[in-house]
Amino acid sequence: MNKEKIIVFSIFLSIAVFGFTKTAKAQMTIGQRGEEVLNLQKILKEFPEIYPEGYVTGYFGPLTQNAVKKLQEKCKLPESGVVDEATLRCIFPEVKIEVIFPNGGEILDRNQIQMIKWKVEVEPGIEPYLKERPFWKRASIDLLRKVPVYCITEPCPPQSVFVKHIATVDLFDTAYSWKITPDIPNGSDYVIRISTGLRILPLIEGKTEIKIPSIVPPYWEWNADESDGTFTITGEIQSKPDLSEIIKILTEISKNLEKISADLKRAIELLEKIK
Repeated sequence: MNKEKIIVFSIFLSIAVFGFTKTAKAQMTIGQRGEEVLNLQKILKEFPEIYPEGYVTGYFGPLTQNAVKKLQEKCKLPESGVVDEATLRCIFPEVKIEVIFPNGGEILDRNQIQMIKWKVEVEPGIEPYLKERPFWKRASIDLLRKVPVYCITEPCPPQSVFVKHIATVDLFDTAYSWKITPDIPNGSDYVIRISTGLRILPLIEGKTEIKIPSIVPPYWEWNADESDGTFTITGEIQSKPDLSEIIKILTEISKNLEKISADLKRAIELLEKIK
């Protein structure tokens, strides 16, 4: 990407984030349609006791409204059926994530199992309710690379660019065993990002691009953390074994088995005639 394109991209990103913050404060209510409703229903579907129907249609109808009321009841909120900021805070309480390893300066050998580690802190007063109330506990572990970015006013700090979704985990597991796959090249500018909230839904669904839904609360930055510094991935990349020869051998065995089976069948028929 050349300098001019990066500058344009930086400006576009600033505008998008500004618009996103404004949209995130909007309410959702019955009769509404759109992607934010679709994403809300995907979350409600995670709690069958609240949304047993589990329909993901993008339309905020009576069933969705009833599910929101049940959610608000569990959260001890007014049962309005309207998704406001207080309702979102019930599903997405403020969570502080801190990446512990790798956190900068490490050299990771791709031929060894690596252990990604993190810490979690939740907002005061929520701990006793974690098992009782709806709470989006999924976290996304992603690999990113730091790349140089040119701003209108230089210098500009490197930006994190998404490389690969590593795993979706329980936020409170605080550790994940990672085998670096051959499609990840060696390099010295990697960081790990761990995040939670509705914005990780595209990754859970197997999509390669991250699209931040407008439903995410305005405090979503609180729910993510990256390695403080970059780390290095090294080691010999193991090529995939050539399976063509094995397939050829098995094919020949299969043909021989077919011939043996036919001969056995013929022999049985001859013995039957002798009887």
